[in-house]
Amino acid sequence: MRGINIQPGHIARHTPRNAGAQGREAAVVDVAQDLLLQHLHEEGELDFVAIKGGTAI
Repeated sequence: MRGINIQPGHIARHTPRNAGAQGREAAVVDVAQDLLLQHLHEEGELDFVAIKGGTAI
């Protein structure tokens, strides 16, 4: 997996307004899930798998 450099602005774009620390934590999890799915796709691991919903990860 390539190196990942997530900037504060990236997390801020995924954080709802006025969400505070809990919103930032949720945004980090959301971004991590996106990156995991992207990596699995790039590696071909999702070619024969179906998942439903974020908690399926």
